Amino acid sequence: MKIRTELVSTGGNTAGFRIPDEAVEALGGGKRPKVAVTVLNAERPEP
Repeated sequence: MKIRTELVSTGGNTAGFRIPDEAVEALGGGKRPKVAVTVLNAERPEP
C-alpha cells in the first residue's frame, strides 16, 4: 500500500504523520500498525 501524507508538527520537538483511518484499518495491527516510510527515496523502518 502507498499513501502520500505530510509531516505535521505536534508541538515542541515532535512531529508525526496524519494517516487516514481507512489506511490504518487496511494495514491491520490495531491503532499502531508497523510501517516503513520513505523520505526522499531513503526508506526507514519503524523503530
